[in-house]
Amino acid sequence: MRLEAPIAMHRGERGDMANPAWLEGSIEPFGAEKLNELYSDGCNAQWQRAVDRLVSQGAVLEEDEARLRTRLDGRADAAGA
Repeated sequence: MRLEAPIAMHRGERGDMANPAWLEGSIEPFGAEKLNELYSDGCNAQWQRAVDRLVSQGAVLEEDEARLRTRLDGRADAAGA
């Protein structure tokens, strides 16, 4: 799986071996410095380009596009991006 516009470190690992399909993990949000390093033109701009690609590939339903475009929940602005 490829993250189009990561704003956090995602870790996944197998959980209980009695259920090998079980996956555990964690999410650690990036700080402002890391976001600025990754997205010199702003995290929101990168996110919008990623949504554009997914829409053009038909991977996003029309009714979900508007919600995805606002998915950052202001985190880019809060991080100074």
